[in-house]
Amino acid sequence: MSQATDEAPASSTSDAARRTRRAKRQSSAAARGAIVAATELILCDQGASALNVQSVMTTAGISRTTFYRQFSDVYEVVEVLIERLVARMADQSGAWLREPDAIGSPEQVHPNLIRSATAVQPAARLLVALHDALGLDDRLRRIWREQLLQPRINAVAAAIRRDQAAGAISATVDADTTALALSLMNEQLLIELVCRNGANPEEYARTAAPIWESALFGGRPGRP
Repeated sequence: MSQATDEAPASSTSDAARRTRRAKRQSSAAARGAIVAATELILCDQGASALNVQSVMTTAGISRTTFYRQFSDVYEVVEVLIERLVARMADQSGAWLREPDAIGSPEQVHPNLIRSATAVQPAARLLVALHDALGLDDRLRRIWREQLLQPRINAVAAAIRRDQAAGAISATVDADTTALALSLMNEQLLIELVCRNGANPEEYARTAAPIWESALFGGRPGRP
């Protein structure tokens, strides 16, 4: 048989290599997705105390080797879940936080809070599970603070300063302290009212809006 017929064409070899690489990427993505889904299920159904590599392996139906090919530990998986929460909340935030040139007003507070509550509803069980574990796990508490809470505090402080520059919020309002207080209050109200007790976004907004309005706009000239 001639050499030409013994050897596979270069194009066929290249196509086969591409298919192999694609299959590996798809397999890796599927494994990663299964790990993340299993972690969320364990947190929601059993709590953070039940979360470890072995429980994720069992729930996801994967080997230890497969887990460690994707993540170094379960905390990295939790970070992925929190990143998704942050992205969802950012996407559904009101214009006051999303748009650099948006100037706030008391009339915008209520609808913005409704948007915030609506954004967390699909992840209510996960948020409760993570929040309940914060006092038990220092690393989880750090991830929550750095990835979920602090960006929100920073965004609120930036919006306050922008509105102060535009004259919409009094210069006497301390942007950093007010942002911290409002964000911590918001966190607790969302967890307790919406996530844990099933209050609808309108009920949450009715509770939180007067506090936000007073803190941000109570000192504005012409407003009591």
